[in-house]
Amino acid sequence: MDGLGYVENVNTFNLVIYSFCKECKLLEALSVFYRMLKRGVWPNVVSFNMMIDGACKVGDMEFALELLGKMRVMSGGFVSPNDVTYNTVVNGFCKIGRLDLAERIRGEMVKSGVECNERTYGALVDAYGRGGRSDEALRLCDEMTSKGLAANTVVCNSVVYWLFMEGDVEGAMLVLSDMISKEVEVDRFTHAIVIRGLCRNGYVEEAVKFQRGIKLEEDVVGYNTLMHHFVTERKMRCAGDQILGSMLVRGLSVDAVSFGTLIDGYLKEGKVEKAVEVYDGMIKMKKLPNLVIYNSIVNGLSKLGLSNAAEAVVKAMESKDAVTYNTVLNESLKIGNVEEAVSVLSEMQKDDGEKLASLVTYNILINHLCKFGCCEKAKEVLKVMVERGVVPDSITYGTLITWFSKNRGGDEVVEMEKTARLKAETKERTLKMFLLSQKDVVYTEPLEIQAGSPVTVLYNPSNTVLNGKPEVWFRGSFNRWTHRLGPLPPQKMEAADDGSSHLKTSAKVPLDAYMMDFVFSEKEDGGMFDNKDGLDYHLPVVGGIAKEPPLHIVHIAVEMAPIAKVGGLGDVVTSLSRAVQELSHNVDIIFPKYDCIKYNFVKDLQFNRSYHWGGTEIKVWHGKVEGVSVYFLDPQNGLFQRGCVYGCADDAGRFGFFCHAALEFLLQGGFHPDILHCHDWSSAPVSWLFKDHYTHYGLIKTRVVFTIHNLEFGAGAIGKAMTFADKATTVSRTYAKEVAGNSVISPHLYKFHGIVNGIDPDIWDPYNDNFVPVPYTSENVLEGKRAAKEELQKRLGLKSADLPLVGIITRLTHQKGIHLIKHAIWRTLERNGQVVLLGSAPDPRIQNDFVNLANQLHSTHGDRARLVLTYDEPLSHLIYAGADFILVPSIFEPCGLTQLIAMRYGSVPVVRKTGGLYDTVFDVDHDKERAKAQVLEPNGFSFDGADAPGVDYALNRAISAWYDGREWFNSLCKTVMEQDWSWNRPALEYIELYHSARK
Repeated sequence: MDGLGYVENVNTFNLVIYSFCKECKLLEALSVFYRMLKRGVWPNVVSFNMMIDGACKVGDMEFALELLGKMRVMSGGFVSPNDVTYNTVVNGFCKIGRLDLAERIRGEMVKSGVECNERTYGALVDAYGRGGRSDEALRLCDEMTSKGLAANTVVCNSVVYWLFMEGDVEGAMLVLSDMISKEVEVDRFTHAIVIRGLCRNGYVEEAVKFQRGIKLEEDVVGYNTLMHHFVTERKMRCAGDQILGSMLVRGLSVDAVSFGTLIDGYLKEGKVEKAVEVYDGMIKMKKLPNLVIYNSIVNGLSKLGLSNAAEAVVKAMESKDAVTYNTVLNESLKIGNVEEAVSVLSEMQKDDGEKLASLVTYNILINHLCKFGCCEKAKEVLKVMVERGVVPDSITYGTLITWFSKNRGGDEVVEMEKTARLKAETKERTLKMFLLSQKDVVYTEPLEIQAGSPVTVLYNPSNTVLNGKPEVWFRGSFNRWTHRLGPLPPQKMEAADDGSSHLKTSAKVPLDAYMMDFVFSEKEDGGMFDNKDGLDYHLPVVGGIAKEPPLHIVHIAVEMAPIAKVGGLGDVVTSLSRAVQELSHNVDIIFPKYDCIKYNFVKDLQFNRSYHWGGTEIKVWHGKVEGVSVYFLDPQNGLFQRGCVYGCADDAGRFGFFCHAALEFLLQGGFHPDILHCHDWSSAPVSWLFKDHYTHYGLIKTRVVFTIHNLEFGAGAIGKAMTFADKATTVSRTYAKEVAGNSVISPHLYKFHGIVNGIDPDIWDPYNDNFVPVPYTSENVLEGKRAAKEELQKRLGLKSADLPLVGIITRLTHQKGIHLIKHAIWRTLERNGQVVLLGSAPDPRIQNDFVNLANQLHSTHGDRARLVLTYDEPLSHLIYAGADFILVPSIFEPCGLTQLIAMRYGSVPVVRKTGGLYDTVFDVDHDKERAKAQVLEPNGFSFDGADAPGVDYALNRAISAWYDGREWFNSLCKTVMEQDWSWNRPALEYIELYHSARK
């Protein structure tokens, strides 16, 4: 503004804020608002009212409330909310059905000395009507009258409308009579409501009589309502000749809705000439068709076989949506025009593939391609579909399998369908186990909570902080405490009927619930609470009419598999993002554009934008990696053109610049994520840079989650991130306990959680593994593992014999217990087993030590021992499949993936009890109760000490079980393979954590 010669006063800023809020550009308005504060210009009540109105318009009520609460502070103590402020917030909550909060704001309004007016009551009356509570709406009308306020037209219209919707025709007409007697203006919307209500309830003749008696000159709405009714009833003569004729005779300005309704009706009856006649009349009267009307025309012409005419209309349309494209696609395919259909799909993807090309689109295309014998083309479409993150359903696979079964070459599709089905079954089973795993504390009857039905909550206080309390009170709500009806009244719990230590209470689940929320307290008015360490208890509700709004999570990271992976951090960033995205949330990753990225794994890479920050231009590219959206930042100062991820002397400076540039990209790009997730020391600066520079300047809703993958590096940065993050995690529950005493962790235990990592079931999948000779699942695990063992023995020159085989896949470092590995090798050979080790040591001395051991073993036990001291990805897959046991004797292990991959391939883990190994492996002899608490079966052998006797204790039991109880051992292989160690459960836990960060 300075450059244009404007004086920056509050009115100048307000004009700009108004223009942005009017266009629902809240983020742009917010940046101007904060610029005003930075320039020392105090906002006035108009500034706040416009910002609050903008927030309410886009449904961001959390921000609206925050502004309402900070008006006095942010204005230097000069501004207080007025009736406009309060009414805006009341109306905003009414629109989203949160009547409890709307009433609370009305209460605050009265307490502050601001009188409620017609606008306050109007919003509440309408909201109560929408909620099916007309009695409350009428009560408010009476309250208005008692306060000397006249119920205006808007208020009365709401009451009339909702009475009609409830079928109370008599009540609606009585309110209408009351309006007339009290000389409340009866406008065209009143007439439309009455006409629609009468038609809806079967009083069509009365509706027509009512319309004829209207004296308003411009009552187009009433006529359109009647016209819509007659078109729906297929009475086109009444709709066209009588209603449209009456409108023209009376000189009414017939609008686009009138024409669109008639055109749609005529096309449905096949009367194209009539439809064209109406369309021509519409153009002559200079009434431009909207998107809905165009789609109706395209659909009608297409169904009548007039594809050329439909195509001409599509070309004339300035904008198109999924309905437009799907109509053209379907009709093109019906007449066998495959090439046209494929070009339509390409155009959809070019315009906006993620929004326009839906599951319906792909199913239409695949179905018709198969019908026309283009089965290979259909398979290509299936692959594109999966790459773009559209999940095929039973219709997709069923169509392909049916058509391929009639020909040859359908094995690939059958395998894809089986893989998808197994994944879906596993996910469903994991969700059920996730619910049951809390049973020692809380569960419900029925276990699956149904919307619209009663539910009983059972709670065991003996396993919580409320143990021994004389009373326990249930406090609950729905939809993550945001349900329109507000929280349930506190309920005192009573003893369960089964004689257990559980207490019980019941609640009715609303139809629009998608989540049930609760905590427990020792008293009705509070006292000590059990709120699950700040996370609260949340259980999903099924069968409801509402869906949970998706979160928007942005990861800021410097590693990502498979494009730039150095360690496990890269796997987590990619796999966690995919898993959370598959649960219908929105995920983006911001990543440095290294010159060493493996670009063959990046799909649809294209230039996005550029911006300036930190004295340089930063170019932004966008692409998809493993189906996840990634923004690549390419600063033109060369910081990421070093040929490596780590290893530069200025790594701390490089990544600090990247973190700040990523936040600036979000701000300048108008992003407003719910969660920023940063990882390890390398993106730790995000947490404090965000709080210092961005939380007050445009990213006010966002919360920061920080994950520690490796505490060995960057303790200073990690400690600072722990201070500023809203929530922090590490990669297993036991490791979180093990590091709790660390000085950078201990002050922040209240927000520190352990969540076990998962593995990617698409990468580690014995049914679709090219490195395994026979694809297998738990159904044919013995056959698959037998073939893999034979292939492994053959490839490594081992004796082809039925012997217990122990696999070791590891980096050879002291952390991994190399002295225990050596002992285990000799112990296995003593028990007449075979042993295969794959791994290398970064320390040349350790590597040389194992080279010598390999030479010794290969000469003395060459038919039963093989040490491969290098990295070999294909061989690792074969070892996981061919081994009977996988040994992981780590001294410490934050999470560990080796034992999880082993179980995925049906190999039994033998591990030391530490970190994530303890959290995922349950000893068959000693951990039955611990496994049961997690709704799991015991799945391996474990030991405590870090010495030879400890290894012997676990390894001897494992090998003895193989020799002495083969049938039992085989069933154990099947059991471990059926357990889900993917990201399904960790993703659910992370989503709970994200929500708790936003509380």
